[in-house]
Amino acid sequence: MPSSLHADALQDLGLDVYRIEETENNHDIARIAVEIHLPDLFLYIPSQGLLDQGYGNLDQVWETCRKFGIPSVVLIRGQPALLELQGDSELWSSDYVVSSDASGWLAKIRGRARHVLLAGAAAERASEHDGLPRSLPSCPLTHLLYDVVVPGMNSRKEHVHIRNQLVRVLRDRLPGLRIRHEVAGVDGETLGEALRCSKLVLLLSPCSPFYRGCSTEGYWDENVFNVIAQGGLVFHNKVQGRRPRMNASVRESEGNVSSLGHDLEDGRHVVLYDLKNSEDLVQKIRYYVENKTSREFMRRRAYWFVMQRHTLKTRMEEMLGHIQSLEAETDSWNMNTN
Repeated sequence: MPSSLHADALQDLGLDVYRIEETENNHDIARIAVEIHLPDLFLYIPSQGLLDQGYGNLDQVWETCRKFGIPSVVLIRGQPALLELQGDSELWSSDYVVSSDASGWLAKIRGRARHVLLAGAAAERASEHDGLPRSLPSCPLTHLLYDVVVPGMNSRKEHVHIRNQLVRVLRDRLPGLRIRHEVAGVDGETLGEALRCSKLVLLLSPCSPFYRGCSTEGYWDENVFNVIAQGGLVFHNKVQGRRPRMNASVRESEGNVSSLGHDLEDGRHVVLYDLKNSEDLVQKIRYYVENKTSREFMRRRAYWFVMQRHTLKTRMEEMLGHIQSLEAETDSWNMNTN
């Protein structure tokens, strides 16, 4: 999800956005830009890999922001990025960290930053979907190519192993099932066609209780929103834990919280299956593969729901609201203690 889409979403909210391209050592450019423009907010969206290449001294940027009373925010795009960037202490020295991760890792590694938890979002330009009549993405062919698509968007060996096991079970129990396995890149054209030309899409949590080092409860695959936005009917394994509170920051004491979204419902927008019970998955896939009416009704309802409430524009609006509320709490606390 390119950071330019986040900037577009902020502009769609009526905000003036000054963009700084992320290149090596451009922290000086960012610091100078803060001093010149004095923005109401400094938002940094890191790209995976750049920080490992000596990106620069972000602490100077944070200190400049604090000098002028400008809140500094780091937005982490997905759990894979968090995994790669968790060792960079400079990221966690900003005023706020925004992510869709609530597995407990962030609470352990962050510094003084306050964590704002958001669910994922559909990686579409938000203004294209805000209440305007749009056509549900559909297969351009006269017939569907697949019954089940299993995207291979996570290369962790544990994830690959479990995904392969699920595919073997489906092929053994449902002979003749047309399965497309290992389609990479959720925003890619090839995968987009596969999603639109399939009856359902099988997703697996990128972090589950079976993985070493992961939360005991796991968390949701944020690609759920992208898959739905491209016309896919999502099957996702059940994940324990509470759903995120969208109107509050997440404190360390709250522990594990799932990050699917506070209002996507099983049997209404997605289909949840028990990862420890293969029969549960087989029966649900058999039902939805054979029942076009139920399948299409859920697919359409999920698509319009995501386009109305889970775009980047709505996520950016939520983020700004959370930060504004937290800033007001801080100002009130400072006034009462002085």
